[in-house]
Amino acid sequence: MKLKGSVDKNKVKKRLKGEDRKKEIISVAKRLFAQKGFYGVTVDQIVDAIGVSPAVLYRYFSSKESLYNAILDEISCKREDYIAAVLEESDDYGSILKRMSLLYVKSIEKEQDYLRMELYSGLEGNKAIVNFFENRWKPFMDLIEDWLKEEVTTGKLTKSDIKSLCLLFQGMIREALYAKFIYKSSYYEDISIYDLIHKLLDQFINNINCIKKHL
Repeated sequence: MKLKGSVDKNKVKKRLKGEDRKKEIISVAKRLFAQKGFYGVTVDQIVDAIGVSPAVLYRYFSSKESLYNAILDEISCKREDYIAAVLEESDDYGSILKRMSLLYVKSIEKEQDYLRMELYSGLEGNKAIVNFFENRWKPFMDLIEDWLKEEVTTGKLTKSDIKSLCLLFQGMIREALYAKFIYKSSYYEDISIYDLIHKLLDQFINNINCIKKHL
């Protein structure tokens, strides 16, 4: 017997049309991919979580791969706009790097599923997906390279030195995000992600300034 005013979930599902249904599929699939990775999730698991048949999913996406690509496209649409960060008053490289990094961290804090998907992409070794997530770091690598290009031109630093500094930057930011959002480490629970990133960046920027000063 159905109580007056209660909701029939099956009817609610049927009323979802077009873009609303597509958004629901992407939202549920994104959560599952973040929990189990691309290869750890089946189409049946996705449709079971939504409460629809596989035919409904295939109406919007031709395969699991196309669904995953749609999620990546959504990430691309939400990529951080670093132009404002570059054009703000303090235009030294360290200040720009810090503003860009904090924008990136803010976006990850809001969409932590993307961080888990990035981690799984590395473990699963899907080259196209790995490349997609690596490209999210490219604006930072370009900035650091530009910051130190004079030292390379004069022979004071090599391209290998620059690459190691880029990896140092990427590693410390990524590990801080993992510690706070993936591992949820108790060791760092008394410091916010923003305070942690500020301190890491101050140390990194001071290190680069020392390199430039003493070369």
